[in-house]
Amino acid sequence: MAPSPLFLLGRFLSQFAARLGDFLFPLVIYRQSGSLSLSGLALAIEWLPRIVGLPLCGALADRFRAGRLFAIADLARALLAFVPFLFPDVPVLLATSAAFGFLSALSQVTLERTVATSGKVLARAQMSLEAINNLAFILGSAAAAWLVSCLDLRALFVVLAALFACPAPCLWRAGLAHPAAPRSPFSPARDASAALSILKHKTRLRQIVICGFLLAIASGIVTSTGPAMITTEFALPGAAFAQVQMWAAAATVLAVLLSRHVPGAAARTQWIGLATIAAGLFLAASAWSFPLWVLGYAIFFAGIMLFSIHLRCERVAHIPPKHLGKTLGIIMVLTAAGLPVGGLLVAYLADTLPVRGVTWLAWPAFAGALFLSLFIRSSNKPRTVMDSNGQAGSNVNEI
Repeated sequence: MAPSPLFLLGRFLSQFAARLGDFLFPLVIYRQSGSLSLSGLALAIEWLPRIVGLPLCGALADRFRAGRLFAIADLARALLAFVPFLFPDVPVLLATSAAFGFLSALSQVTLERTVATSGKVLARAQMSLEAINNLAFILGSAAAAWLVSCLDLRALFVVLAALFACPAPCLWRAGLAHPAAPRSPFSPARDASAALSILKHKTRLRQIVICGFLLAIASGIVTSTGPAMITTEFALPGAAFAQVQMWAAAATVLAVLLSRHVPGAAARTQWIGLATIAAGLFLAASAWSFPLWVLGYAIFFAGIMLFSIHLRCERVAHIPPKHLGKTLGIIMVLTAAGLPVGGLLVAYLADTLPVRGVTWLAWPAFAGALFLSLFIRSSNKPRTVMDSNGQAGSNVNEI
């Protein structure tokens, strides 16, 4: 069973607003400062608290009901959006962007924990949410481009505030079956220690984390080489990369729809995802025409999405429910670290190898993930998520 339509609507509105914010902050900072380096710094500042704050956000997700945290994350961003509208200085924009990053992390890890305690078949729930995320990416990007042509940039922060105020009523009921908050004093250090202890004693969980880390390295390599492939190999303007990203998001939505509606596909996301990654990576590294390269790039990220759903479903079975949020926060940090590692590999080898040669470096990372996946094969029984007592959940009204 999929998440409720009201919950999906709330997630779509939240992700739509987040996409507009991702588009707006670097653009306004560049317009205000005229500095490309500051525009790039804005992205780094926004992502740093998002990654570093994940363990803290995971601990919060274990203690408070999901609906409250979703409302805090979205309504706080709605209020913060008025700050750069009133004070459009670059330092204010950078600080607001950093706060947005932390609140995005809070929403992200709360979502993972909510889905993992909802009582639904986890693969189908994750597929529904991935489809919503990518649809919001496509429509949010298009809306951002249109709004920039119609409105003053400062006025767009008012639009952003209005959009972030909309999801809260749809998401407020999420997590109604969430257990009461623990009475022990709140200690992020102790929570992080508990999560690391779980990882230390769960071999299969460590294999899942390493597998996700390797795939993130491969994703970082393919993403980082994308603009260079477009400009050097196909002699097209760098702006074409935005269109390629849109096609990748569309392929992801299509992959979700096919996996949900083709009989037996949802139970085989592991192998379908791996086969799709391999096919996409081969085309992305070897295609000599731009349409074929775009096809490979899109197929690769559709496969990454499918296999990531498999990993997210499997890791839930190895985490005690009362430690789910804090452990997911640590896991998400470790997995996300693969993206900058992939980017650093590209930066280090860019002057040594041709662009295609650098892209082929994603293959060893994929091969490592393929090897590890042999040890984390799931059973044929659909994975349902766990309630607070460690039993299969049954509350279908939670999300």
